[in-house]
Amino acid sequence: MTRMRPPLIAGMAGGVGTTVVAGLLGAPDAGVWEPGMAADVLVCRSVAHQLAAVTRAAATLDPAPVVVIVADCAEKAPAAVRDRAHMLEPNVAAVIWIPWLAPLREVADPATAARDAVCADNPPRWAMAARLRREELLAAVTAILTTDPSGDAAPVPPAPDERPAAPAEVAPPYEPPLRANTAPSAPVPTRAPSFPPPPATGSDHWTVAPDAPPPRPGPHGPPPQARYTAIGSTGADGLRRTS
Repeated sequence: MTRMRPPLIAGMAGGVGTTVVAGLLGAPDAGVWEPGMAADVLVCRSVAHQLAAVTRAAATLDPAPVVVIVADCAEKAPAAVRDRAHMLEPNVAAVIWIPWLAPLREVADPATAARDAVCADNPPRWAMAARLRREELLAAVTAILTTDPSGDAAPVPPAPDERPAAPAEVAPPYEPPLRANTAPSAPVPTRAPSFPPPPATGSDHWTVAPDAPPPRPGPHGPPPQARYTAIGSTGADGLRRTS
């Protein structure tokens, strides 16, 4: 469902009944039409010179407007006026005749009086013809606004339960946490065994142990070297030796 903007209603001159027509449609009165002005409905009186003017004005409008001819008296329109209106019909959206409404001459606000009478549940006799013309006018104006691209307003927002569901949140791809220190770690040195490897055939087997506590730096030079004593040393010849 879309909302349509109010139609643009303008008259070819002042006092032609533009305000009455605008009141029947429930739309604002745009005043007197001027060249370059947009209009969906052009209003004129049933006189020849205004039919000529509205014909020229309608030729400049796109889309073609609806032309409303308001009777200027209770008498039948002259043949020249009827002929001009007949020739205008193929070039505009519609030509609507509003009959002479004598009771409107007696009221201070003709537009409001005409609308109240025409739209009443039980309209008076004098308003019946105008009621039929109003229905024709509404249909013609609605056709213009629905076919004109500028006639549609913004779509009506859907009801709360009709709104599309929000897209589900997608979890971001997993990324491993960054480490504080990305430099490669230094290799851990292997601890040397506390005893020498097994001797090869014909070699001495030494059990090494210090004979003095670890050296400490002295005040008069480098610390003395530690002395070691080989205990239970056996040579390749089988003789036991000490040093």
